[in-house]
Amino acid sequence: MKGANIMISFRPLLRYLKEHEISMYQMIKDGVITPTESTRIRGDHNFRLSFVGRLCEYLDCKPEDIIEYIPYEPDEDNDYDIS
Repeated sequence: MKGANIMISFRPLLRYLKEHEISMYQMIKDGVITPTESTRIRGDHNFRLSFVGRLCEYLDCKPEDIIEYIPYEPDEDNDYDIS
């Protein structure tokens, strides 16, 4: 099923934070994210676009600076239809 396994990754956010010497703790302390959101970021969980917007406003960046699209590629060992 097309679109069923769209993956948005926050790996660019983690790189961005490291490059700009900003910690997750600092963002929690500043009220930008919650501790739960911090954990969910590391696990590449789903978030609303408003969350991405909040991060962009705080970091003064664009969405493409902090998220990336990773297309779904079926595992050759698990070539089954998920629709």
